[in-house]
Amino acid sequence: MSEVSAVVRELVDGKEVVVQETWVERGAERHRNMDWGPTVIKDHTCVYYTLVKDFLAIRMVVGLVYDRDVSHVEVMLFVKKLSNVVPDTGLGPSPDVVGDIVRYLVSAIAEEHMATNSSNMCNVAHLEPPLRKRGYLHGAVQIWCPKDDLRAARNMW
Repeated sequence: MSEVSAVVRELVDGKEVVVQETWVERGAERHRNMDWGPTVIKDHTCVYYTLVKDFLAIRMVVGLVYDRDVSHVEVMLFVKKLSNVVPDTGLGPSPDVVGDIVRYLVSAIAEEHMATNSSNMCNVAHLEPPLRKRGYLHGAVQIWCPKDDLRAARNMW
């Protein structure tokens, strides 16, 4: 078995983006502040690295939580910028690279755990400085496509 597996391979803002999970770091980063509710019976962490045009750009630690019914109920992401190829903010008419990468990963996680997803599954993304907060990266977990984005719909008009 390979120690790294690609979970997302997409074009973001015209650049090839690959998000890879590192199996050797599964269960790492347990020191992070991941407060779960009283119904949680199982949780684990995964670490993902993002390559943008073959440059190491983002590291994401993802906490996954299951409740008593073994339903997947929460995804918590800690996102850290590793390269200047990644913009700090997502403002302006150009695509939000960080936001798109996070949504692609959450979508891939939702697809991977389709059988165990609960109807109230949610995600929270914590962006570490210098990345700036993006309020839309919190909420219900859903399979996402850039064509679903409000910016894409607005640009069509």
